[in-house]
Amino acid sequence: MSIDEFFAHTKLKKLLNLPESFRSKIFGTNKLTTDEKFILANLYYLDSVGNLLEFKTLLPPLTGYSQQKCELILTELNKKNFIYMRKNQVSLRIKPLTYE
Repeated sequence: MSIDEFFAHTKLKKLLNLPESFRSKIFGTNKLTTDEKFILANLYYLDSVGNLLEFKTLLPPLTGYSQQKCELILTELNKKNFIYMRKNQVSLRIKPLTYE
């Protein structure tokens, strides 16, 4: 079941709408594990609401993962060039023009 079918079936609304081509390019890749996709989706959400700078404190409660697990996944996303991490800052390497 695709993500769109899931949302339609469960009658849930997405927190963030991304253009289909963008979504396919980022989340349709087999280069990322499910955990990496989940963390990356949460980073896009935080960016869309202007809270990306607070990622260290916000990711664990958003994801239910420990701080340590979040950091390990962020390190992997950095290695795979989906994000850029430096000290206590993270930025998305690929961003949509707008968030809906």
